[in-house]
Amino acid sequence: MRTRLITLVTVVGTALLPASALARDPALIGVEQLVISAETPPSDLQRFGLTRELLEAAVKEGLGTRVGTADTTRDQLNLRLDANLVMYNFYSWGVRLEVERALAIDGQPGAYTRRVVWSNGRSGGTLLPQDARRLATVARELAEELRGELAR
Repeated sequence: MRTRLITLVTVVGTALLPASALARDPALIGVEQLVISAETPPSDLQRFGLTRELLEAAVKEGLGTRVGTADTTRDQLNLRLDANLVMYNFYSWGVRLEVERALAIDGQPGAYTRRVVWSNGRSGGTLLPQDARRLATVARELAEELRGELAR
């Protein structure tokens, strides 16, 4: 019951908040490269081919040349995957990308704090485990939208 309530609140909250609401944040200006960090999918979906590596590869494909390493940038792209078993073998799902920017703290050399400056996501009704690889396509599409925002 609690899982269903959390899923319902997430879906309704995503529908009410426009996906581009945070995209106008001026802190997104100057982001050149991002380090990608993806959550590990549930083991049930991993058995059907949805792996962390597949998700990261899909996001890298969507971002193109904007992928960096921890040595070259402090800005990070987090991929969050919510997949909840609703009933039988059906999953409710949500994919969200967040750009987390390292911002310097005034007066403290070398000190910085992290702030989410861009966020976008999609959620869907139900998904069979054998269709789990489709979530990598959703992640790639979101990364392509981010690449468009960064090109502005």
